[in-house]
Amino acid sequence: MNSTMRRYCESRIAGKHVWSSPHHPLTLGKLSAFQKGLKRFLVHRLGRNTEKDAIDESIRIYVDWHNDGLKARTIGCYPGERYSDKGDPDSTRGS
Repeated sequence: MNSTMRRYCESRIAGKHVWSSPHHPLTLGKLSAFQKGLKRFLVHRLGRNTEKDAIDESIRIYVDWHNDGLKARTIGCYPGERYSDKGDPDSTRGS
């Protein structure tokens, strides 16, 4: 992670950092897919806008969609349900 992105994240993210095994293919693949999706979303939504509030809002929207609007094939539920104990991972959304 470059120093600019690291400083931004440290100043804006209050949550707990989750460490994973370095060079673990599954972890790196999921993280890489998330980052690529986020970058594409930010470019599409913001273009060249560098206003921090607009960036924060766009990141929040993407993270909410990723956690609660995108069912993960690998875990069979929404990541927000699985990793925050919001619901039973075997249940279906909206049932």
